[in-house]
Amino acid sequence: MHVLIEGPEQGRVHGRIGEHVGAVSVGERLVTHHFECLLRGYVGWRWEVTVARAPRSKRITLCETHLAPAEGAL
Repeated sequence: MHVLIEGPEQGRVHGRIGEHVGAVSVGERLVTHHFECLLRGYVGWRWEVTVARAPRSKRITLCETHLAPAEGAL
């Protein structure tokens, strides 16, 4: 899970990624995490990071990252 900590931490250094605001299970061993977006011009948007874990594995796989509009996004 350190990928979810290190990646956003690097983004925070550059003022792009805010706090973790939630996670949603989208399948067996597949989770999408949501982070605040701090980019100017993206008010109300969130970073979404989807990760998966194979059965019996201790490592996760980063599946995708993208910006998505949240409720009230401009």
